[in-house]
Amino acid sequence: MPTATELVEPLALMFEDDGSIPNNPRLALLIYRNAIDVSGTPDRESVIEAVFALISVSSTLGSWRTNPLAVQSIAGEMVTPHAWPRAQVHGFAEALGKRAERFGRLYVDYGVASLTFEWLRTSNNWHPGVKSADAIAFHPGSGVLRILEDVLANGLDVCTRATRTSLTVCTREPLPPDTFGDTKVEVVPALFAFSVLSQRGIRVTPKGIALNRVTVYANLPPLPAGTYEFRVQIEAPPSPTERTVGEIAVQIEDRLLPISKTTGHELTYRFTVDGKQAILWRVTPWISPLTITSARLERVESP
Repeated sequence: MPTATELVEPLALMFEDDGSIPNNPRLALLIYRNAIDVSGTPDRESVIEAVFALISVSSTLGSWRTNPLAVQSIAGEMVTPHAWPRAQVHGFAEALGKRAERFGRLYVDYGVASLTFEWLRTSNNWHPGVKSADAIAFHPGSGVLRILEDVLANGLDVCTRATRTSLTVCTREPLPPDTFGDTKVEVVPALFAFSVLSQRGIRVTPKGIALNRVTVYANLPPLPAGTYEFRVQIEAPPSPTERTVGEIAVQIEDRLLPISKTTGHELTYRFTVDGKQAILWRVTPWISPLTITSARLERVESP
């Protein structure tokens, strides 16, 4: 067993990225021999497991005290099953790192940071209340809805998502078509960045979010006190008579507000909050398919 003053030369093993296991062809796997002294111990496996358990508990408690939001995000990622195509994940992460100039001042959540640590710095890590952000990248599965508040506060209304992954980056304007190379992406309004858009009857098209006899729901974090207005642009098949095309509804906590309907190409809804309530809102088509081409939320009155 080496003493504390001895330098241990680790065994370095290199592994190529085989397309399924995310190995790094430039960074080695380091193995330190005899790092734990188990000589004379009948149950060596239990000793090693106990040491790792203690390290994990100590690390987690320390992280929770210094950055509970990061622990919450990482835990959410760990308990959520993912079946993502490796090429899509790699293409998304590589675009953020190698084409960083296209994103301006970029912030990434903890899930995305773990994918882009080769290129981005800790100064790119997202934290609540970021200002002057040009882009925020995240994974909605982490469950940190607080990110959406910063996305809206910075005017990042256009979100690009790597298909079949939920990995998302929100910007002020649509990104150049070649930003993600061969990685397949879809573009959605930021207000739907945390919505489930993979269910039957909902399809993301180049025009927007197409609804075929199904309602799309979206959550919002508590907004600063004031009066807000949704403005949702829609397209629907022509009708020989003037009839309702779609409707929008807003629920604050457990209180459902009156429903707003339209016969035209825009759904609007105005509501007031005190800064403490969670918000659920939805769009329901009366004519299918109904396509949401854009959606914005604006504070029109302050207290």
